Parts: sequence; structure tokens; C-alpha cells
Amino acid sequence: MEGSTGPVFHLCQGYEADFSFYAADRERIRAAYALPTRKLAIAPHLADRLEEEGHAAVAVVGQAFEAAEFPPAPGRRFDQEIAEVLLIGPFEADMKGIREALAAIALARGRGVPLRLRRIATTPPPEEERALGLVARFDVGVSLPEMSRAYQTADLLIGPSHPEEGFGLPVLEALSSGLPSVLSDTPGHRFIARDAAVYFRCGDAAALSDVLARVARDAGVRRALSRLGPAEASRFTTGEVVDRLLQEALTALKTGT
Repeated sequence: MEGSTGPVFHLCQGYEADFSFYAADRERIRAAYALPTRKLAIAPHLADRLEEEGHAAVAVVGQAFEAAEFPPAPGRRFDQEIAEVLLIGPFEADMKGIREALAAIALARGRGVPLRLRRIATTPPPEEERALGLVARFDVGVSLPEMSRAYQTADLLIGPSHPEEGFGLPVLEALSSGLPSVLSDTPGHRFIARDAAVYFRCGDAAALSDVLARVARDAGVRRALSRLGPAEASRFTTGEVVDRLLQEALTALKTGT
């Protein structure tokens, strides 16, 4: 701000003051947001959250996305006896909801639902997760082509993130790939998937277990979700984000603020 000669933008990909792991820096974060910058948000629920905090006229620019990088799986099957469930994100970040998703997997298996769990994260699993013994395969630092293949070969995605999540990019990638998805019922997930997913009460392992049991056993539901997903994902494009950013820049230059 001190070195600027024109309008300054603040891009919000998640309101960090709400993150538990930034609790020690919460007041510094709020102070940064309080600066006279033009606020941009990647999703409507983030704009709403910033406006709740007193930041007026937040512009929603959306999430850049290239659907061609995550094409639907050719000949996807829905008749596997054991469904492979894909769960993405670090165990340690509570807003990702990994802990309750693992609990739901254990509950579903206890009810006789045959599920094979594949985990993908940017860091190795902590000992607490290893001790649960639920994961058949754990991959770290997966490349873009490998991620695309993971979505194509899995049978179901669990997206258990909490409302603090700014934008669930793995959910968008899964939808584009035609991977049926079970998502926590949050404003962010509803914005991304709309009717192309099955939802469960956020943070509720028992509710997620019930949904998993139903969806894993119903090939018709999974087939319908797979058909709906790519169309929803096509709503997000890099070009439209660029257009919105340019418009915001032009408006700022015209008004000088």
C-alpha cells in the first residue's frame, strides 16, 4: 500500500481470519483486510463473508479452470464390487474435513459396505492417520496428468471440506472428469456442483457414512452424477476469470480508487 501509485487489489481465496491454524495471526489478518484495497473473491460465499466483516462491494471474479485437463473417463464403469473412494487433502488441516471422512469410511465398512480408500495429499500421512489402517494407497505430490488419471479410475470422490474452504478445486476437477461426488453441504460446494453431487451434513461422520452406503450401492445414482458433472464444471473457465479481472482493473483505473 505504501509504495502504490494507483489502485491496489486484495484477492481472497479463503478468509484466513476464520482458519483455526491462523488463530495466532487473526488480528494481523483482519488489519490487512481493513486496508483500503479493492477486494476480489473467487466465490460468492467468500464475498458474503467479507461483506459480513464490513468490506463493501466485493467483486466475485471466479475460479480459473481448464476442463480439457480433466476429461471424462472413457467407458467409465459403475458395476465394481468394491468401490474405490478418492479422498484428497492434508489430514492436519481441520477445515479439509479429512478426519470425519476417515471416520465415515470406518463406519461404512463396519456396516459391510465394500470400499477401497485412496488418499492424495501434498504431504505424507501423519502417524495418527497411519494408525487408523484405512488407506489402501496414499500418494504424495501427484502431477497434473496423474491427478487426471486418478479421477478417471476412481469410483467416488468424498469432498468433506468445511465452510471455511475458499474453493474446492478437487471437486471441480472430479466433476469435469465425470467422477461421482459426495460433498459436505456448504455454500462453496453448492456453488461448484449445484445438483451434480450428493450432499451430507458437514462435519457429521455418521451422516456421511449413510450417504456413502447408499451411493456406493446404487449404480444408477453414480451414473446420473457422472453424466451431470462435466456440464457443471464447464461453467468455470480461465477466460471468464480474465475478463472479470480486466473489467475490475479498468473500473479501478477510471475511478482512481
